[in-house]
Amino acid sequence: MPPDPQKYLERLGARLRRLSETIGELLSIAQVRAQGPELEAWPVEARTLALDMERTFRDAAAAKGLRLTVTVADDLPDILGDTDKLMQMLENLVSNALKYTPRGGD
Repeated sequence: MPPDPQKYLERLGARLRRLSETIGELLSIAQVRAQGPELEAWPVEARTLALDMERTFRDAAAAKGLRLTVTVADDLPDILGDTDKLMQMLENLVSNALKYTPRGGD
């Protein structure tokens, strides 16, 4: 038995939670791949996507003591893609950034 069983169990619990999150993310990726390569490609305003992400995650960032800053160039062109898939990818990226950034970080 380790010297401090409580600390050992806490670390084990934290690792299991991270593993569970990773498995959930892998299942999401598998689901997208199973749907096939049929993506709806339309012009998407990158500015709108970025500002939507800021609005969506602003409160979660503040609750963790993080500063979420979105800067978008004025001349940012539209991108060609599937709006729903792009939103899902960005939400995963920002969510993970918030999750793994220490409290009070930037």
